[in-house]
Amino acid sequence: MVECYFPSTLKEALEIMSKKKCIPLAGGSDLMIKRNFENPVIFIKELLELKELEKNEDFLRIGSCVTLYELDKSRISSVISDIIQTISSPGIRTPATIGGNICNDSPIGDFLPLLYALDAELTLSKKEGERIIPIEYFIHGAKNTALGSNELLKEIKLFPMENEDYSFFWKKVSGRDSNALTK
Repeated sequence: MVECYFPSTLKEALEIMSKKKCIPLAGGSDLMIKRNFENPVIFIKELLELKELEKNEDFLRIGSCVTLYELDKSRISSVISDIIQTISSPGIRTPATIGGNICNDSPIGDFLPLLYALDAELTLSKKEGERIIPIEYFIHGAKNTALGSNELLKEIKLFPMENEDYSFFWKKVSGRDSNALTK
């Protein structure tokens, strides 16, 4: 039997995680393959503090539990929508979260190249407070991130977002446009 927690606020989730090493679950699209459930599971998908989207002239802020589907349908950025359309299938994009794509610390994370290109900053939260870390210092290698066992990825900030004229080129290289891992 798996021990499960269903916090109603981010504060409550961080309190639980300060006492127990939990596996955060939001979309869960990769979790069944990756985890053996030796630790309790904490369900964070419905935490409103992790589902916020904000765009202003300085940045785009995306809550870690915003799904790829929600992000695409928000039309907050045509570049982001174009990239999301190349990620897996609609059946995966619907539950999959941007935070999961980052925190699964896989070298084939589809969203990671965009985050690096836009100098993303990650806000990591724990009971004692928050810290902001640039994306390039978050992933140390396959299955190795800067995320502490009592921390959650709260949000992602992308820069610059004042217009859609980006100075990079995006091309997914795979056998098919969707349902294929990024190369």
